[in-house]
Amino acid sequence: MVEVLESKSQFHRKTWIWIGAIALLWGMLDSTFFFIAPELLLTFLALSSLRRSLVAICLAIIGVALGGIFLTLWAAHFPEAARSTIGAIPGSDLHMIERATELLENKRVWIPVLSVFFGIPTKIYFAAAGVSNFGVGPILGLILPSVLVRYLIVTFIVYWLSSHILSKWPWAHKVVLFGVIWVIFYIAFFMGRVVTG
Repeated sequence: MVEVLESKSQFHRKTWIWIGAIALLWGMLDSTFFFIAPELLLTFLALSSLRRSLVAICLAIIGVALGGIFLTLWAAHFPEAARSTIGAIPGSDLHMIERATELLENKRVWIPVLSVFFGIPTKIYFAAAGVSNFGVGPILGLILPSVLVRYLIVTFIVYWLSSHILSKWPWAHKVVLFGVIWVIFYIAFFMGRVVTG
């Protein structure tokens, strides 16, 4: 019995470590070179555990900060390389970076804060902050709170739906439902980028 409990404890510990590592890495990649947001991970965690999802949020935010620091400094020292690299990532383009750079240079900082909620990748603003010499501290102060609120909104909505509206559904059915929702979202997102780009 003791061995079984110890085995379960080790399994849970390893699960937490893996979740934390994935969330941290995903946050870093989302703010640099990846094009799928950490909300995907948070969604599937929130289907069964609000606690795990909240821990993942904390680590994802740390990852976003680390990735943001790297990208901002890189763009400050190698602006053309950063612009061309970030501009080539799906869901991003050079026009978005130029627009974000203009906003930061003109101190219209409320627009980046709001646009994080409407599909503008954080990497766009980190790259723009480097290009425009806006600064690491100021851009983190603008972007991180917005990203945190966005993560929390998604997590609590999914958790509430899972524990109330879909409480009698098997976990696997919930995974399929939200998986389909995310697939539709990203198809629409990338198609919209193609049309507007």
